[in-house]
Parts: sequence; structure tokens; C-alpha cells
Amino acid sequence: MSSWKAHQPCPYEECGSTDAFSYNLESCAGRCHSCERKYPRSKDKKFDWAEDEYPTLSDKDSWDTMEQQKVELKPVPQEILTSVYRTVRGINSETMRFYGVKTKVNSQGEEVAQDYIYPSGGVKTRYFPKQFSAKNLKSDELFGMNLWNAGSGRIVTVCEGELDAMSAYQMCRRPKYNSAFVSLPSATPSSKLWANVSEWLGSFDKIVLSIEHDEQGNAVAQRIANLFPNKVYRVQHDKYKDANEFLEAGQTEAFFHAWFNAKKYTPENVLNTTDQFMKLYRDSGDHVSIPTGIQDFDDLAVGLMQGHFTLFKAQTGIGKTEFMRYLEHHILKNHPDIKIAIWHMEETKLRSLLGLVSYDLNKNVTRKDLIDDADLGKEVEESIARLSVDERLFQFFLNDEDDPLDLLGPHTLPVSGMWCELCIL
Repeated sequence: MSSWKAHQPCPYEECGSTDAFSYNLESCAGRCHSCERKYPRSKDKKFDWAEDEYPTLSDKDSWDTMEQQKVELKPVPQEILTSVYRTVRGINSETMRFYGVKTKVNSQGEEVAQDYIYPSGGVKTRYFPKQFSAKNLKSDELFGMNLWNAGSGRIVTVCEGELDAMSAYQMCRRPKYNSAFVSLPSATPSSKLWANVSEWLGSFDKIVLSIEHDEQGNAVAQRIANLFPNKVYRVQHDKYKDANEFLEAGQTEAFFHAWFNAKKYTPENVLNTTDQFMKLYRDSGDHVSIPTGIQDFDDLAVGLMQGHFTLFKAQTGIGKTEFMRYLEHHILKNHPDIKIAIWHMEETKLRSLLGLVSYDLNKNVTRKDLIDDADLGKEVEESIARLSVDERLFQFFLNDEDDPLDLLGPHTLPVSGMWCELCIL
């Protein structure tokens, strides 16, 4: 019976890896292959759930928890007789032999486990269907990178798992295309890995990623793209999760086509390829331009543009707030089809509203005492009703307990166009 629970969440808060921690049920200790911390020896801060999930020998109830966890693990039969190169999950024996991956079978000929040997001799063992243990495994190596010398070909393909690397190699191996096929030691690689393999990866002209299109896969793609700008390409998997699913489904040619036509990867905030620029041209709608009534400004900036940030800078006390107030009133008065959101961060909610009313009435009604002294209460209420007609005006603010940095959190909702066309801060 395996005494290891592998590919578990790391208990240390600073790390946050979701699958790089291995925990031994017998010694009640473990190690994260991403942050390299040992458990429970490291004094770094742990998550609140850590001791419940990974009891230590000092925990009073740890043995009961351990026994329960042992029952959940797939037992490894003691009658394993041999390790052989054989076809498993569509990967043929020739490919297995090339990567040095042997399959352990029991006396009934059933596949029980596979050993994946890494460049330094460390072994990751997979107990079918998907449980792992590790022995002397280093987290700073790529599986299979010892099979290709640095720069031995134009292309290196990086997969997320060992089975995927072997599957991609088998499906894409062509005399014309000399590509290396390797895999990551975990879905959340450590900084140590990138430092150790950067020179080897960088020796290839093109880095192709065949990894899942999920949050972890996107993070890996972004990291590699940062290290190797303009060299990273990504395979579109479409309905198949990974390379091995393509192989098992008999879709070798489909994978080869996707691999051969891998698209250059660029971060979401960068446009670089012809396809991206064409999409921008064809799919982008026209922005609405709102004239301000100030002719020189409108000639220069085409007014206030929906979806754009327009920044006005001036010295303290020169009238930036009043200028914003003028814009608010101008839009409400002259553009009845436009909804706006406002926030004067240095003012109270009432002061901001009464400042707008003052423009509407062309009278100073910025304080209630001024309103009472001039007996303008009715006119002020009529102005408020007029300014807020058809729910065109939104005034948003932070509560006393809120962090001012939350300006870029839920308060950006009006800017998104769900509520209004323009936001004036």
C-alpha cells in the first residue's frame, strides 16, 4: 500500500500551489515541490486547514485520520512481478522505451503503476488511475529534457504531464520536424525550475506549449512568455483536454495539425499577430464621443470618449472640481440619451449633489443654510428631480470602512457600460 498522498495543496500560505505537495501517511510529514518547504518543520505561516488535512505525530487524533486516509488510497498489490515496456493509454512500447518508462504489472497482467525517471535519477511513480508518489525527485527539471541536447532542434514542446509529453512525441514525430517533447514536474512549477531550465529552453528557436487552457495553464504560459518573448506558441486543444486524450481518441492527425499550426502566444494586454489585429479591426465597435461644448477641447480630443480615460491635470485650487461639475451638468442638460456616473472623492455625497444643483439653478446652493436663507428649498428639489430624471445620473462612493484602493474594484462597474456611458471622477 502506498504511504504517500501526492499532488496535494501546499499548506503554506506564501506558496499557494494546489498540487505540488506530497504527504507521507506514516511519518506524518511532507514536502512541497514548488516552494521546497518541508512540513511540518518549516515555521512559515500555514493555512488554518493544514493540521486537519495533514496531521502531525503530535496531533492527538492524527492516527484515526491517517487510518481513514489509508483506506482511501488505492492499494498496490504485493504480487507485482515485473516492470515492462508495454502499450498503455495509446502510448506504444517504442515510445515508452525511448523515454525509459516501464509499467508495473501484476500476476493477472493488469497495469498497476508507471515509473517516470527524471534527468537526475529522481522517480515519480503513478499508481493508476491517478495517484502519485515521489522518490528523490527534484522540482527543477523537465521530464525528458535529458533526451535532447540543448539546441538540438528548432522546436521544443512543453506539456503538463509525462503521459502527454510521450503522447505528443508519438503523434508529432516526423523526420522533417526534429522537436523535443518534455513535461513539467507539476502544474505549478517553482521559480527554481525556470532558473534551472531557462538556458536549455532558450536554446530552441520555438517553444510550443501543449498545456490545459485553465488558470494554472494560463499562468505557466504567461511565465514562459515573460522569459522568452516572441518565441512561445500554444496548441489549441479544443474539445480535448490534453495530448493523451487526442491519442486515446485516435486523433493523431488532428493533434499534429493543431501542433503544427500552434498560434503565437501573447499576453492578453498585448496585440502582436495579424489575426489579433484583424480581430481588433473587424470586431471593435465605434466609441461614442460626447462634445463638451468647449470648442478648443473638442477640436483637440473629439470630446469625451466612451470607454476611454481622459485625465485633466492642474495645480491645486485652480478649479478642476468645478470644471468636472460643468461637464456633468452640460451632459445632463444637452445629451438626454447619455447616462453618467460621478464621484467627487474629496466631497460629501450631499455637497457633490448640491454643487451640481448650483450649476442647474445658476445659484450658490452648496449648503443647506444657503438654501434656507434664500428660501430655495422647492427650487432645489425640482432641480434634483430634473437632474435625476429617467435614472440618468449615478453617484457612487466608498463607505467609511472601505479601502480607497477599492476604487478599482466593484466601483468600476458603472464604467463597464452596464449602468452608464461616462464616468466622471
